[in-house]
Amino acid sequence: MNENQVRDEIKELRQEFEKSLPSSAEYTRVSKKLDDLYYEHIDIREAALIAKHLDHKDTIDDDVKMIVAAANGENVAEALDLPINVCAAFKILHERLAKGSDPGRTGTES
Repeated sequence: MNENQVRDEIKELRQEFEKSLPSSAEYTRVSKKLDDLYYEHIDIREAALIAKHLDHKDTIDDDVKMIVAAANGENVAEALDLPINVCAAFKILHERLAKGSDPGRTGTES
């Protein structure tokens, strides 16, 4: 998975999403594809932590870095140049996950 592929996929899905009616099957399909792309390797708690610590409004480039880093098993906070304390929190979280000591986690482990 590389950044250009992910960026193109996000843009394409967002365009499809904007053209779809909220009650349509297409809207549901595209919404699921976006969720799968964003949360295949990272869970919602991690994404929320990232969003909270960005010093700017989330961009497609931020999303691309997050998705690619998570898919490659990298520290997402480091990939986004977040503050050192957030990077440390991610490292601790992933060490706990590797040991199986985070019972609240429901997504796939990265």
